[in-house]
Amino acid sequence: MVHLAIAIELCDALSWEASPAFLLGSLAPDAIHMRPESAREDKSRVHLHQAIEAEGPAAVRRLFESLAAADASLRDLALGYAVHLLTDALWVERVFYAFRADLALPRDQERELYYRETDEVDRLLYEGSPWRPQIWRTLAAARPADLPGLLSADEIGRWRDRTLAWFDTLPAAPEPPRYLTYACIQAFIAGATAAIAEEVQEW
Repeated sequence: MVHLAIAIELCDALSWEASPAFLLGSLAPDAIHMRPESAREDKSRVHLHQAIEAEGPAAVRRLFESLAAADASLRDLALGYAVHLLTDALWVERVFYAFRADLALPRDQERELYYRETDEVDRLLYEGSPWRPQIWRTLAAARPADLPGLLSADEIGRWRDRTLAWFDTLPAAPEPPRYLTYACIQAFIAGATAAIAEEVQEW
């Protein structure tokens, strides 16, 4: 939901059309989870972790330009993909490191708390975003495509379908998030949208 919220806000900020391919691209990198036997290294590769750590947003821009140059029909999908990667980098810097700094827990307990709170704030965003019904219809109609060297159309389509169904069975948490609060995430969405808009306008 955070990725979709930023995609929508970015379209508003830059007067872009929220095309089905762009919205699908904003979810696409996490489709690596649909690949059988995928490992941490696979996720790191499709999210450009090492390249972003070394080069920052320039690595993401280069990926977007190479995909769009190879096949113009992939432009919107590739742009959404790039926005996802930029969002993840900002999330780690602005949210995840702060979350970890506030805790003194073993990694397994930290991981459990992190995913419990991100699931709950995702659910709150799902219920509280007025654009959600229309975006769900738009995503359902989106046509996945292969992103050469990264992900297959089948993987992207199956991750989209999983996302569309995820909230049908996600129960409310017994208590609201204590660290990754709704207000914290809304502030992140606003700040990340502004930072990404400034970056991609140069592209």
